[in-house]
Amino acid sequence: RWMFGIAGAMAFVFGLSELKLIVFRLPFMAKVLPTSLQKSGDYSKSFFMGLFLGNAGVGCPNPAFYVLLTYIATAGTVSDGVLLGVVHGLGRATPLIFLVILAILGINTVDWVSRSQEKVERVMAWGLIGIGAYLFQYLPFKMAFWEGSIFHVVWNDIVTRMPWVLIGLMVGAVAIWDALLQRKKLTPHTIASGELRGKQNQVIQ
Repeated sequence: RWMFGIAGAMAFVFGLSELKLIVFRLPFMAKVLPTSLQKSGDYSKSFFMGLFLGNAGVGCPNPAFYVLLTYIATAGTVSDGVLLGVVHGLGRATPLIFLVILAILGINTVDWVSRSQEKVERVMAWGLIGIGAYLFQYLPFKMAFWEGSIFHVVWNDIVTRMPWVLIGLMVGAVAIWDALLQRKKLTPHTIASGELRGKQNQVIQ
């Protein structure tokens, strides 16, 4: 409950920041490298820049990921933690994979992204605001709000109907499998014998 509320509030505030309605800067994003490290050697500078940029990148597109990490740490279940991490990773990687596929197909999306950067940022900001506002309602209204929401109703409908769909698919697959096996049992000799009997019956009649 509290995790959903905090995640919703963070996403909502970050969405407002993306719309430039408020000024919200994370402390570690003000300066990527401290002055002392900027004066160091090339190798150490590259190492620490990658380290700090990597940590900043985790929370920059989605600051609620820190809440997800906290939930994973307190869940105490390795499978749940791995599943949540994989789903989050797929969600973040999907747009990049899509752009790479388009590039392989010869479609240049860089120019379009550059021209539409402001529109994309606004769409993402409004998405964060909508998701954040929705998740935040879980804090004051608890489970009753979630159970009555359209997402929960649709999910229950899917879960209720899915077993019957799987039953139909399983029975249909077995029926097709059995039909193919029965067809293989009909050897050319058997088919020829059946045709010969049919001709003999026609002659007798």
